[in-house]
Amino acid sequence: MFIIIVVIFAICWLPYQGFFIFVYHHSHFAETSYIQHVYLSFYWLAMSNAMVNPIIYYWMNNRFRVYFQLIMCKRTDCTSSPTQEFVKFQRSDVIPYNSGRLKSTSIRWKHNMAETQMQNLRMRSISINDHKQDTTVV
Repeated sequence: MFIIIVVIFAICWLPYQGFFIFVYHHSHFAETSYIQHVYLSFYWLAMSNAMVNPIIYYWMNNRFRVYFQLIMCKRTDCTSSPTQEFVKFQRSDVIPYNSGRLKSTSIRWKHNMAETQMQNLRMRSISINDHKQDTTVV
C-alpha cells in the first residue's frame, strides 16, 4: 500500500513541480496564451491527490474500511453490525500467537475493545441527538 501511495503522490505532484522548473529555465513559455490552462490542469492534478488517498485506503486497508463503514452507518440506517468485522482486524493475522493462553486473551481483548468503542460511538450519537433535541425545543 505504501508503494502505491508514493507512486500516486509522484504522479499527482511531479507535473506541478516540473512545470515551475520548466518555466524557470524557459521564461518565454510563461508568456504564451495557454499557460493558465496548463498551470490549472497541473494544479488540479496535484490537488486530486487529496481525493485519491482515501479511495486507496478504503480499497487496501481493512481497518480503514471498517471505520469508514461505522461512520457511514452512523449517519444512515444500516442493518448489519460492523462489530464482528472490526474484531477481525484488530490484530494482524501475520503475527502468530505464541500460546493458547495468549490467543484466548487476545481474542477477549479484541472483543472487549470493539464493544467499548461501539458503546463510545453510541453514547456520542445519543448525546449529539439529545443536544439537537434540546436546541429544537428551545
